[in-house]
Amino acid sequence: MKYADKTFFPGSSKVFFGKDYGVIEKVFTMDTILKKRIRKGPCLNDFLYSSLHKIIAKGYICSRAIQSLFNHVNSGKIFGIYTHFVKTEPRGWISTIYRPIPKGVSIEVDLRSLKRSRCKGIIILNEQGSHFFRRYFDTKGLELFDDWIGVWDRVEADEAYFSDVKGKINFSLRNVPKGILYRGREQIEGILLHPRLSW
Repeated sequence: MKYADKTFFPGSSKVFFGKDYGVIEKVFTMDTILKKRIRKGPCLNDFLYSSLHKIIAKGYICSRAIQSLFNHVNSGKIFGIYTHFVKTEPRGWISTIYRPIPKGVSIEVDLRSLKRSRCKGIIILNEQGSHFFRRYFDTKGLELFDDWIGVWDRVEADEAYFSDVKGKINFSLRNVPKGILYRGREQIEGILLHPRLSW
């Protein structure tokens, strides 16, 4: 959730089992904000970091060369800048309901319990492991694999899919009115081949 002052993330959640067989509800509490800290020192000024981040993010989204550079650079090791998530007063709750359907699961997101005052946007990320989901295709006929999928490219099709290479398991998202759908995939290796980033 992007507010005028800060971006909020879910820091805790509760799971409920519905009366209907197989229905699960997970309620996320939006009570965590992101802070950047230089090593073990003080946190960076939010306005200063946000301004710098916007400039870097714009270049990152638009340039494959910059994406490749950042994929091979660990800012924590080089600059000593690390991410910390800090608990704060919650700005509301998001309910996610999972229902079994033939050969899959439908997911419904309820945003009615969020505080809307000064809210600039709600971002729902469907993050799945890039080691497994390596193929993208959509209802416009576009099909891409691995790095050709891109990072933050807008989806113009009515529905988009990610699957394993053989197409045995996939998930899909529909483009909804007033929403913006993006596709992306990043796989950055860390120490001893453990993924540093995989979505």
